[in-house]
Amino acid sequence: MNYTGDADLVFTHVYGPLPQQLIGKPAIINVFGNKKARAEEWCGADLHEVSKWAKGLTNTVYVANMPPAKLDLTHLIEDEFAPGRGWFPLELADVLLKTFLRGADEATVFDGFMGRATTGAAARKWRMNYVGIDRDPARVAIAREYLNV
Repeated sequence: MNYTGDADLVFTHVYGPLPQQLIGKPAIINVFGNKKARAEEWCGADLHEVSKWAKGLTNTVYVANMPPAKLDLTHLIEDEFAPGRGWFPLELADVLLKTFLRGADEATVFDGFMGRATTGAAARKWRMNYVGIDRDPARVAIAREYLNV
């Protein structure tokens, strides 16, 4: 990954590399399945569980390098685009940004595996800057359409 900028918050999955300069930043990390240890190694910090979510409660949201908070996100499920595959629901990103970055207008949120850019839409709502990266050009096109950019 060639991102050389900075961010106030990392909000992503652990599927791609984390730019070196973002290690140690406050982070919201979604983990599918039982990969907490891998995620802790990936971000270089202890993770604190916020909530499970998704159909079958197969995903867990954690925070690192910030005060933890417990939320109940168990009612949220993926916005399915294919059988067994789905995007983050907007409410998930919205609630997490509101909870962990409240009052942080102009904060920059980094998402290294943006998918359709749901986190970007929530960041826009809260007047935050958004840096979204994805290795799949098709998902970048979907994100551009979703964000109308």
